[in-house]
Amino acid sequence: MPTEPLYSVNDRSDQAENQRIQVAGCCTAELAAEVIGEGVSYLWSHALLGSMAQDLDGGVLAWRDLIDLCRVIRFDARGHGLSGTSGKPQDYRWDNQARSLWEVADHFTDDRIILGGASMGSAVSLHAACQRPDRVKGLVLVIPPRAWEWREGKAGGYRITANVVKYTRGLPFRLLGRVPFRQSESFRRNARGVMARDLAQVRPEGVVGAMRGAALSDFPAREALARLEIPALILAWPDDSTHPLVVAEELNRILPNSRLEVARRESDPYAWSGRVRDFIRSL
Repeated sequence: MPTEPLYSVNDRSDQAENQRIQVAGCCTAELAAEVIGEGVSYLWSHALLGSMAQDLDGGVLAWRDLIDLCRVIRFDARGHGLSGTSGKPQDYRWDNQARSLWEVADHFTDDRIILGGASMGSAVSLHAACQRPDRVKGLVLVIPPRAWEWREGKAGGYRITANVVKYTRGLPFRLLGRVPFRQSESFRRNARGVMARDLAQVRPEGVVGAMRGAALSDFPAREALARLEIPALILAWPDDSTHPLVVAEELNRILPNSRLEVARRESDPYAWSGRVRDFIRSL
């Protein structure tokens, strides 16, 4: 477990290059993006209601531990973080977010890249790999969310959340942000605390779009994933109803060239950046 404070956006040993990239859709939007480091391009996608800043502050895959090995490209998805919120629900669908991902990737490189993501970001990465498999060198799939038959019933909950946020202008999140947050040995507890703090500043229209898009979304079909020969590292943990281990296990069964690692202790995810380094070196 790290003994120093959680990473801060303004506390970097190397300064990222920041860009704004216009992406297509029913409505165009400007996405905030950054690139930092040297080496093979590694494009990371954050979780639903997450952001680049949230990942950095929460220590997700410890970005400063990877920039000597990778050219890390990150971006805030439509409606998240510092990106634009314009769009219709289908613009926020995971397969369409994958198309925006490729617009970001093509802005920075035309080489083969490694795709990675947490939760929603892992689903977006899978869609992107199915769309352009020849461009993908490897996949890092962290805590995959509910999918296929395990996703039944989620759409209604997303729509309810979207309506509550729309009509209260995000009041539940502002109240949640008042709960004191203290760092602990638990990676999950720290990540939830950072998310709660950041959601207090969220733009309601972005949450509404993201939630309605998630209600329309799922993983690619099993048959499409079974055709991917891309090396994949799957990182998961048990006892999480939003990210059930059974989905990670099913992905590991379907993907022809994958490896699953399960965190059994609360502090184990702090070592995931090392697992990612080993995986990238093996490609």
